[in-house]
Amino acid sequence: MNDDRKNSEMSHSKEKGKNKLEQAFFEGGKAPASDTGSDFGMPKIKSFTTAFYRPLPLLKKLNAHRLLSLDIDVDKVRYLIVKKYGKELSVEEWGIQKFPQEITQLFRALQITLENLKRRFYKPGTEVRVTFFSTDLLFKNDVFPVMKKKKELEQAILYRYREDLKHFKDNDYYWSYYVVDEFEDQGLKKQRLQIVFSPSETINRYLYIFHHLKIPVSYLIPRPMSLVLAYNYMVESPKADLLINISYDFTQICYLKSGQLIYLRNLGLGSRNLEVTIKENGPLVPDSGEKLEEEPGKTEAQESLLRKRLMEKLKDLKVKQNPVLHTFFSEILRSIAFIQGGNRQNFIDRVILTGYGIQKESLIPYLKSRLSFPIFVMVPRFSSENGDSILRYGEFTAAVGALLAEKDGINLLPQSFLEKINLAK
Repeated sequence: MNDDRKNSEMSHSKEKGKNKLEQAFFEGGKAPASDTGSDFGMPKIKSFTTAFYRPLPLLKKLNAHRLLSLDIDVDKVRYLIVKKYGKELSVEEWGIQKFPQEITQLFRALQITLENLKRRFYKPGTEVRVTFFSTDLLFKNDVFPVMKKKKELEQAILYRYREDLKHFKDNDYYWSYYVVDEFEDQGLKKQRLQIVFSPSETINRYLYIFHHLKIPVSYLIPRPMSLVLAYNYMVESPKADLLINISYDFTQICYLKSGQLIYLRNLGLGSRNLEVTIKENGPLVPDSGEKLEEEPGKTEAQESLLRKRLMEKLKDLKVKQNPVLHTFFSEILRSIAFIQGGNRQNFIDRVILTGYGIQKESLIPYLKSRLSFPIFVMVPRFSSENGDSILRYGEFTAAVGALLAEKDGINLLPQSFLEKINLAK
């Protein structure tokens, strides 16, 4: 193993599985909810899991495309190496490459990281797709009449949002949209659109790096849209759901209705805040050596059960006193109140959790005990293992979503850049 692989925080090879139910998940794309247990005593929770580790049949593998998906975070890049045939995905390798700590300039650190990833994983014929996080984006969902000419529709969109676009520096921006669906209302044909605007300076920084490193990126997708793509692929029967992506440094709260992003809010709270609090306040459960008062006449099994229940109560009490969790919960409630208060039709059926933070042992039980909605987790699976260990794949959800992008979907790469990529090919 070379030094680059040693420097990677996590790098795995694909494992083969033989579970027939998982094969159905893989082939069908959507996974019915199932129970996920916990090694640390967490109550079972419903989960949407889709297996992406099963190898493609030989004929499909020969005709499959090799993709490299990159999820750019604030201090790391998550990557997936995938064989794709139609909408069937087989993840061959995955991992995380952290930014070099000695480089303080963010985009310089990103450039070095991407250069390293290209040298390790890119080869001619590989399609590269990128999803990224940014707080500077403007998301809109709206209804427009069906128009024959695409140019007329685009002019109508820009006219409707001309005031909002003035907030961008020098009124300079990139934007993209896609048609969610079409319907008829009072005899008029209409279409629902999902629209994303981004300041040019945000996108131009990425374009500079891609051009300088000669990385042939074909899609540049905001993370919320990648999450929507993963959600629509992995969740059976999309409803009115609150999708909460808990990352290390931040959290994105997405309200989706029938697979369309209706509301988005970014929180400056992530699992890192929780980890710091736990380290400062000590463990959430008593030390294993702590003595518990025993009742006379109890059998060994009864004493074990009593001990377990007492530890769970102490743990629950400690969690409820955690100010970071309380703040996190309050912000979720505030978002729910805004969503349901602004429009009586914006009810919420379920809360679905994904991202790095679902690995934190305190978070899911805490939310499940305090929210009055059914709680689910959404996790892609890259191996045949079972149990709570699969929760660690939750942070790759957006990277999976980027693999599912279509030509008529959201893509913030300008046409001029795409033309250069096609010409180079």
